[in-house]
Amino acid sequence: MIAPTEVMNAIIPVARFENGGVNEIINEVKSAGFKIVVQNDSPALVLLKPEIYENMKEILIEYQLLEITKERLENWDGTSVPAQEVYKDLGIDIDQDEYNAIPMEYGVDWE
Repeated sequence: MIAPTEVMNAIIPVARFENGGVNEIINEVKSAGFKIVVQNDSPALVLLKPEIYENMKEILIEYQLLEITKERLENWDGTSVPAQEVYKDLGIDIDQDEYNAIPMEYGVDWE
């Protein structure tokens, strides 16, 4: 959670870019993690460290997968499809030995 004081300290006017302050702003983003650029008293953009951006993307992907899973579980009729049939539908030619070689965390019922 970001404290209100952190947000207030992160606000910078767009004019700082016009005055040659780019390197200083980059260093501030590296240190603080983010900056909010304000133009005409309104937020214009947010600058983030790459690690924070990547983390946010991962969180979004995980959330989307969670929503898909929840929807599928709500509509699930309790039946399942054998792995062999799924592989066949996907055009994957796999025999029992290859299936047995799949690590358990990826395995599903063969029959």
